[in-house]
Amino acid sequence: MFPHPYSIDPMPQGMREGLIGVAIFATFSALSTLVLIALIAHRLYTWRHCYRQYIQANQYVLFILNLLIADFQQALAFMISWHWIGLDKIIAPTTACFTQAWFLHIGDVASGAFVLAIAVHTLCLIRFDYKLSFNGLILSIVSIWIFAIVMTNIGPIIHKLGFFTFAGAWCWISPKYEPERLFLHYLWIFIDQASTLGIYLYLFRRMRTRLHDPKLGLSFQSATTKSLWRATWYMFLYAGAYLVLTSPLAIGRMIAMSGYTLPDTYYLVAGCVMTSCGWVDVLMYTYTHRTLVSSAPEVSEQQRRSASPPRRVVKNSIEMHGLGLETNITGPVSAVPAKYHPKDGRCPEDLTFPPTIARHTLGTEPTGDTHRHEGGFDFALR
Repeated sequence: MFPHPYSIDPMPQGMREGLIGVAIFATFSALSTLVLIALIAHRLYTWRHCYRQYIQANQYVLFILNLLIADFQQALAFMISWHWIGLDKIIAPTTACFTQAWFLHIGDVASGAFVLAIAVHTLCLIRFDYKLSFNGLILSIVSIWIFAIVMTNIGPIIHKLGFFTFAGAWCWISPKYEPERLFLHYLWIFIDQASTLGIYLYLFRRMRTRLHDPKLGLSFQSATTKSLWRATWYMFLYAGAYLVLTSPLAIGRMIAMSGYTLPDTYYLVAGCVMTSCGWVDVLMYTYTHRTLVSSAPEVSEQQRRSASPPRRVVKNSIEMHGLGLETNITGPVSAVPAKYHPKDGRCPEDLTFPPTIARHTLGTEPTGDTHRHEGGFDFALR
């Protein structure tokens, strides 16, 4: 067993009580994220058998799924606090200490990266009218996980068992490796936070500026404008939650690096806040999913069962599937599932989860004027 401050035996009374709170929040986050991950994964698998366009059309769902996996890893790390509570001590080097620190590190790095990926994806859709290809989507997700794994394993490979020890109120990077804390963790967390915040502030400012430009003749009352604004705001909720929930602990660690010692109570409260990322993201997904689906064009029962392809696909529209169906066509719009028959002949009929999978098709020729503005904005004049 490493001596103090790299292990602590016995655990102070206040720390033990605080860890109970951390463990409770962690357990709630782990269970809620695991249930949602399983549900989304099941829908992904079953819908792959019936809808050709599902994966490509629901890139946000895949990004959020991976964000939930990162949240689950983080929650698992904090759940190991139950082990320390039972022992009434936190000791290193042990398997439990290494496991807690490893999952905490990879969960932190990956969650920040996926929040930033969602922001960048939103920027590309709204500002540049660009959507990733399926291969590009998979490459992005795999690259993020490779990056998180590398950032997590560099330290243990170089410094062996002494890298992960008691730190604050749980196991993480040893206090004697402050530079590694900065370059393997804090630097990337703050880059994710600053970049994500900057992207959404830019998007909101640009949208408001263009809507107030009298030369463009745009209106907040346009259904397309409202849907676009709502979609951007909902994606910002994930970033906002990440910023609020991770900042207290990150700021506390940076203060500690400057030489000021914070009380254990601060870290315990910050730990409770941070391990809430999982269940908060689950709540937000549930809320945004239902709201956005309700704003999409409804699919009739006949269309649900029809395997015929759409007659004409709308081009140059804001294809935000899963965020509210958008189009720059002002005529009637119908949503037709891109359906085919699986080998077993069975297809799920529930079109309410995940977000509606559909293609835009014309019910009639366009009846209104449509303006396409430089920068990827499509606003229908209604």
